[in-house]
Amino acid sequence: MEGAGLPGTKEEKHGIRRSYRILVEMPLKLIPETLRKRLCSDLEKRVALSGISVDRLAAVRVWTTVSLPVVVMLLLRFSGLGLMLSAPCAAFGWMLPVLLAAKNRDRYLDGVRHALPGTADMLYAFVLGGKNLDQAFRGAADSAPELLHSP
Repeated sequence: MEGAGLPGTKEEKHGIRRSYRILVEMPLKLIPETLRKRLCSDLEKRVALSGISVDRLAAVRVWTTVSLPVVVMLLLRFSGLGLMLSAPCAAFGWMLPVLLAAKNRDRYLDGVRHALPGTADMLYAFVLGGKNLDQAFRGAADSAPELLHSP
């Protein structure tokens, strides 16, 4: 296979994504099952329509909750201010996956809102063109943007 793993190829990009995914999800695999359930309990409600898995959100939660306070403490050289800022940073790290899921969900719903008028116009055009409702719905679904197709 020529070009496999060369910079800029699909294989190389896929390898980077896989390595990144393994790195992000590693702490979640090391955590005991009972703690993992506690970490994921509120994320399961928020994952709908976000396009991000619960495991990935939980892994981001683990990394950010631990790393943000540590980075702040290191940047501020373990000063009193760093100690005071570490608790809000940990809270922000805990809430970051919820914010990411909400942002992705809102982006998806906005895309659907923008795509629906065009799809409704296509449906109307098919009905005016003499198609029955079944044919009109199939034609509108075929011409709809990818966003409106069922997963």
